[in-house]
Amino acid sequence: YDLIEILLYILPLSMLSAFFFHLFCRNILIEHLPEPFEKRYSQHNAVNTFHLFKTKILRISGSALFAIFLHLLLDFLCHMLDAHRIRMHVFHFLPNEFVATAAYFLGIYGLPVLFSLAGFYLIYRSEFPKPMRIGSISIPADKRPFWIMLLIATLLIAAVKITITEADDTFYADYIIISMTTSLIVAIYFTCLIYTACTFLLKKINQ
Repeated sequence: YDLIEILLYILPLSMLSAFFFHLFCRNILIEHLPEPFEKRYSQHNAVNTFHLFKTKILRISGSALFAIFLHLLLDFLCHMLDAHRIRMHVFHFLPNEFVATAAYFLGIYGLPVLFSLAGFYLIYRSEFPKPMRIGSISIPADKRPFWIMLLIATLLIAAVKITITEADDTFYADYIIISMTTSLIVAIYFTCLIYTACTFLLKKINQ
């Protein structure tokens, strides 16, 4: 991407996505989170999305730009390792096909996995400074249908995407991961919109 594409295409789409997430998805997701997470984020339910974007537009835009450039930087760093060259060097010093292939995949996925784990850890430590007991995380029965619906929507969207598009067999694992990630994002919007529509119709019927 060049700077023009980032400013005229990626940034507006990210801002629009963030706006609709806060407008349609934020409160629904918070209400259906496991109890410790719901308590942590329930304070955001009362935030007015229009007022938030009106008063914090520069901060939100800056955060979006930071995320975009951070993604590009990490992507650049991940591609600095030449997996084929690593495989050749390893095979030269240790002529074992299995070890050389393992080094090849480590060259491809090592840094992305490392950066992902570091990112998730930093987010967790920022949001939950005190360690959380795993046993305290559970989803009540009345909230499970929402997550089941979200899971089904994710799998269906991913299945359609994988079926109608072609992928390089060499990087099929990457394709599956990216397809599942993008499908989850689309499914979140789809599920929350369906949930909002159903809730609205039920209120109308019960009036």
